[in-house]
Amino acid sequence: MIDVQSLKLTILLLIIFAPLAGIITFVITYIEYSHHFPDKRRPFQEAREVAIVTVIVFSILTIAFSLILNRYIYK
Repeated sequence: MIDVQSLKLTILLLIIFAPLAGIITFVITYIEYSHHFPDKRRPFQEAREVAIVTVIVFSILTIAFSLILNRYIYK
């Protein structure tokens, strides 16, 4: 089971780094896609979708990594 201190650290990491990863992904994807599409609306939509997926994947990986560390490393 996860203890309170590890849970607080996991939540802190999610609050800080998941949105940051999403923003960076959005900016990079938008800049790259805007070179390939004449319409600026399509790259925005694509970049938004990729950023949302990045936040979700980053959150899942952070939670999984925290659980693995708590279970096997910090007994």
